[in-house]
Amino acid sequence: MFASRKLVMHLIKAVLLLTTVIEIGSFQKHYIEKSLSPVRSYTAGHEQETAVAQLLQRVIGERSQDVVVSILPAASEFATLSYAGKTLKITGSDAVSVAFAFNHYLKYYCRKQISWAGDQISDIPNPLPPVPAEGVTIKAGVKYRYYQNVCTVSYSSVWWNWTRWEREIDWMALNGINLPLAFTGQEAIWERVYKKLGCSDEDIKKHFAGPAFLAWGRMGNLHGWGGPLPSFWIKSQLILQHQILIRMRSLGMIPVLPGFAGHIPSAILNLYPKADVIQLSHWSHFNCTYSCTYLLQPHDPLFNTIGSMFIKEQMLEYNGTNHIYNADTFNEMTPPSSDPGYLSNASRAVYDAMAVADPDAVWLMQGWLFHHEPTFWKTAQKKALLTGVPKGKMLVLDLFSESYPQYLPDWYFGQPFLWCMLHDFGGNMGFYGKINTVNTQPGIALTSVNSTMVGTGVTPEGINQNYMIYDFMLETGFTVHSVNVTNWLKEYTMRRYNTSSPEAIKTWNILGNTIYNDTKPGFPSKSLIRGSPVKRPTLDNPGLPYWYQYSSLALAWDNFSQSLNTLKDLETVRYDAVDITRQMLQAVHRLLYYAMVEEFLWKRDPGKLGEQLLDLLDDFDKMLCSDAHFSMGKWIQDAVYFSDISFWKPTISDGRVFVCKITTHSCGLDERRMRHSYCDVTRQAIGFDRFSLHGLAKRAFKCMLFYSLALAWDNFSQSLNTLKDLETVRYDAVDITRQMLQAVHRLLYYAMVEEFLWKRDPGKLGEQLLDLLDDFDKMLCSDAHFSMGKWIQDAKILGTTAEEKDLYEYNARIQVTLWGPNGEILDYASKHWCSLVKHYYRPRWALFVSYLNHAYATKSKFDHKAFASDVFTNVEEPFTKDRSVFPSTATGNAIELAKDMYIKWRPFLNDV
Repeated sequence: MFASRKLVMHLIKAVLLLTTVIEIGSFQKHYIEKSLSPVRSYTAGHEQETAVAQLLQRVIGERSQDVVVSILPAASEFATLSYAGKTLKITGSDAVSVAFAFNHYLKYYCRKQISWAGDQISDIPNPLPPVPAEGVTIKAGVKYRYYQNVCTVSYSSVWWNWTRWEREIDWMALNGINLPLAFTGQEAIWERVYKKLGCSDEDIKKHFAGPAFLAWGRMGNLHGWGGPLPSFWIKSQLILQHQILIRMRSLGMIPVLPGFAGHIPSAILNLYPKADVIQLSHWSHFNCTYSCTYLLQPHDPLFNTIGSMFIKEQMLEYNGTNHIYNADTFNEMTPPSSDPGYLSNASRAVYDAMAVADPDAVWLMQGWLFHHEPTFWKTAQKKALLTGVPKGKMLVLDLFSESYPQYLPDWYFGQPFLWCMLHDFGGNMGFYGKINTVNTQPGIALTSVNSTMVGTGVTPEGINQNYMIYDFMLETGFTVHSVNVTNWLKEYTMRRYNTSSPEAIKTWNILGNTIYNDTKPGFPSKSLIRGSPVKRPTLDNPGLPYWYQYSSLALAWDNFSQSLNTLKDLETVRYDAVDITRQMLQAVHRLLYYAMVEEFLWKRDPGKLGEQLLDLLDDFDKMLCSDAHFSMGKWIQDAVYFSDISFWKPTISDGRVFVCKITTHSCGLDERRMRHSYCDVTRQAIGFDRFSLHGLAKRAFKCMLFYSLALAWDNFSQSLNTLKDLETVRYDAVDITRQMLQAVHRLLYYAMVEEFLWKRDPGKLGEQLLDLLDDFDKMLCSDAHFSMGKWIQDAKILGTTAEEKDLYEYNARIQVTLWGPNGEILDYASKHWCSLVKHYYRPRWALFVSYLNHAYATKSKFDHKAFASDVFTNVEEPFTKDRSVFPSTATGNAIELAKDMYIKWRPFLNDV
């Protein structure tokens, strides 16, 4: 009875505690909602109604007459689809919700798609397909859906004109985005502020970065690099920003404007000698010529002056504000002090500078810094920075939630956050995704006790790649409900190709469950995603992607190639014919590359390695026979206890009986006959392709396992000089030596297999590799979405003088190649683009192959330093200064080329 009462009391306490936690959580969410309430649209419902109706007209033309939209403002966002008299009616709380519902209708009732990767929007059914009689209501699961990364403006939209921006804003609305970054044109505002502070035109020119590097100038990582920024650029971008903001606001969006993070021109030091300014350390691999920027200390009165001046100038210029501003003081930069007091004051200063000009201001901060430097941002430092701002007045972008969530375990100490999918770095184009994580984790985070999550977001550094995973994230991120991935992929395929082709559906089902479904924690090495064609060649072998079976690519390729025989000649089909073939050629390139390097590294024939291996096995057996604990004869003697055999050692023919049955190392069991078994078992266990067994061996030898074995063997061998001749010592002498010889056997075995499999010199493989790159470029040139010429053309169009055009082209070329003047962030923003492959990547690989061939022919070592110097001097840097004109329109038939590439290169994946 007493025990029962005690249990009841514990249950009551638990319920009370849980109730308290829920109440605290409820109060916290209410407080956050109140603090964030100014961050909303201020556009009247009838204006939004007009704007979304015009959007529909831009998307489907005259067929928009069959759609009636109406806005009914409500506390929570929703939209309802209904159908009557061949007319589709969409009623929603705001323009973005209506646009999202319309896109849902296009996807699931009309099987149409609007995307970065081509549109499939023609031939909309007439009359419009009906929806269920009860209607379809779609409710937003979160208040905010954010879009862009501060780097996106440089990696993707830097050369956009209004036509391209108009399309992107329409796309945002159709995908439910209501909190977009709006950073264009801010240099005009900064120019005014700096001039009021006394800076000259020359001071400002030295400070601003060039067009393609403005993102890092704004974050204080760089100054001046890629510049000087032309005055016409500054003025024209301000005009463009007005167009962007007017359109965003008309659709009920909440544009995020920039704020002041503390970074200042160097001229401020001379103008305000008493100001407390520190110089930050260099960023990435840049020296202080373009890095080591100046940071105004947060406690200095000038900090508040500059910050508030900037916000006021923006509010005047842009006819008001939506009360949310982004600033990142310590993005990839170590703060000068880890003292919590300093960090708290720093964040408070950033917020106060906003609040002085706009009392309703909310600071949007990227949480990237916590992931980038976790050794600095420990609990105390993180808490200080976050709680220096009033609760609910800082909104954190958990920038990389799908791979490295930072909201756990502290939920940002009460500050609200957005669950974001970063996914991409530099606009790289290799296939990758975490579809199951994206499908489940936002909902779990939202419904967790004490959660401060108020929205979702997509935050890629660059766009125009991997559209499927973004379509998925934006759709599920609006409702924050998990879906059946298999069914979703099927629907995606049908709306993309306007068909129910079984082969096409299977293609995307394979890709969605393999290369797009990394279920492992963290994020792979970027080289495994970007692919080897866009990597400066070395002798290093980074291996194969580990989150999916490489052979799945071959199966996807098989099905897609079959589907091309029946798919219509649509923009989306042509795009995927290039994109999927590009990915597959990248996979073949990796195999050829590894094989070529292996050929160079291993010059011995397999016979010599085989002799060494057999010699090792003889010693292996001899070692085992020195102690009866490792005796096969003893094993059999015990089995035939009543026989008169006193010692037994099997012959070679006897050994065959035990090849598959005996797995222990025993004296007398001829290991030479076990090697066949070893071969089969090892190949199955490795799960690795034949091109990189040696690479695996090298990595295995370098890993802690082999290192620790070698160290243990060294120490044990030394100890044998002093240990007594005891049974235990003799046992361990055999046992440890057995283990070490096994390790050596493994390495020799792998090397022998490589020698056997590859008998060609690297020259032949090099020829194949260069041939593949020629085809790679040809394939890319068949669709303008993959055009280096278009990227450069868009840049040059914005120039008004020959000097401006030349500067913009230099920015365009160097950003996607060297990044910095000396290759400081080499290949980071690499792209699979027509002409870029032909005129940049292929010459690099050709030079690498020539170096390999020379070293092979002269039996000399590969000179890494000489190659790096040669390729920079004669290929990489000249490309950035070259002004050859590249094609900006498509050449060739993408679908037919894709079929040809499949026939030519698919056999290379047969043995994977």
